[in-house]
Amino acid sequence: MEEDNIRMFFIGPAGSGKSTLVAGMANWMERSDLKTTTVNLDPGAIDLPYSPHIDVRDWIRIDRIMEEHELGPNGAQVAAADMVALHSQEIRELVDESRSHYVLIDTPGQSELFLFRNSSRVVIDALGLDQSVMVYLMDPFLSASPNGFVAQVLLNAIIQFRTALPVLNVVSKADMVEPDVLANTLLWSQDFNALFGALLDHDASVLTQLSTDMLQVMENMGSFRTAVGVSGVTQMGMSELYQLTQNVFSGGEDIVKD
Repeated sequence: MEEDNIRMFFIGPAGSGKSTLVAGMANWMERSDLKTTTVNLDPGAIDLPYSPHIDVRDWIRIDRIMEEHELGPNGAQVAAADMVALHSQEIRELVDESRSHYVLIDTPGQSELFLFRNSSRVVIDALGLDQSVMVYLMDPFLSASPNGFVAQVLLNAIIQFRTALPVLNVVSKADMVEPDVLANTLLWSQDFNALFGALLDHDASVLTQLSTDMLQVMENMGSFRTAVGVSGVTQMGMSELYQLTQNVFSGGEDIVKD
């Protein structure tokens, strides 16, 4: 298959394990003889569990922005998110030069900075829409309740709306939850009726009614997708995540490149 490399954007709330999952996926792919390039887009990252091949901190660092512009941490994060866009073409050129099978892109810790600022659109467009996919990390503990699970499906829909990219759902840090809890969460992602029934059985609050209404809308929108449990530490679920990616771009066939 002679197309561009596949770009996987890892996105999720702070503490969801994006960097750890990037590290785990990169290790798994390298062992599978898939040449991989890792990209860090977080100028505020301090310690990463991998050594990025392309690192936005080579151009932008939060501590320098705070000092030079006399900004606090939050203001510096916002300024940095916009500055990243200024280097989008340089990042694209380095990605192209890598000639990798897969490009794993670690997005900023505060996901709203990546989702809700126009600068992220510039970065995504520069890296290319046709061969890109969003990997959304669902919090395993929030996902344990039906209302919490629906809230994350809603975030999935927002990501689709903001980025216009396919979104793959993963339950992150799956090794940290009880197997039966994880199994229930994954069942909800596979069976709309099971989740709907769990919502109705949960309680009769206004929140539950709102969740059922939103769930029906999102199911009609196509935002209801199967999730897989993953762990960047144990590398649980790496092959399943890889297969989901193949389903998006090649109908399930392995993408083989020279």
